[in-house]
Amino acid sequence: MAADDGVGSARFEYANEYCNALSVRIVLLLMTRFSLLLGYVVISCTMANALRAEQSTVERQAKALEKEVVAPCCWTNPISEHYSESAYQLRRKIRHLLGEGNSPAVVKQLLVDEYGERILARPRAIGFTLLVWVVPPLGLLVAVFLVGGYLRSRLERGESLPRAPEDKERQVVEAELKKFDRIA
Repeated sequence: MAADDGVGSARFEYANEYCNALSVRIVLLLMTRFSLLLGYVVISCTMANALRAEQSTVERQAKALEKEVVAPCCWTNPISEHYSESAYQLRRKIRHLLGEGNSPAVVKQLLVDEYGERILARPRAIGFTLLVWVVPPLGLLVAVFLVGGYLRSRLERGESLPRAPEDKERQVVEAELKKFDRIA
């Protein structure tokens, strides 16, 4: 029996060492897998945050461009305020082009190439459309000078400027208005 005990205890010791070695391997394997999983989670979160930041940048750029581009179905409202199918498709196209890495200026130029200058809500100040930017301020300036010159010439000739009606004139006008009210 002593020999049997020696073989049995040797087997037990061998099994014990094998189990210890196996448990160490399992622990190491689990730690490796856990660290790989943890690394995957960290990388995934970092990439998700970067993707969200990129998407938010694309979204901001798209919303800004939507205010500058007119809906091609009626040419009246920016696509940011228009809810037609063509405006929806154009919004998707802008996001797609920006998502490919194109700058807003390139996207705007691509839209101008496809639809013409008419697609822009604010025309560029070049060529004939320069008049749209120059004529209104010049017209206002000319009108101010004309009115100023007219008033100055009246004062120089001794003519008085138009005055507010006196009480007697007001009473006449009010009486006429009351007659008109009775007739109507």
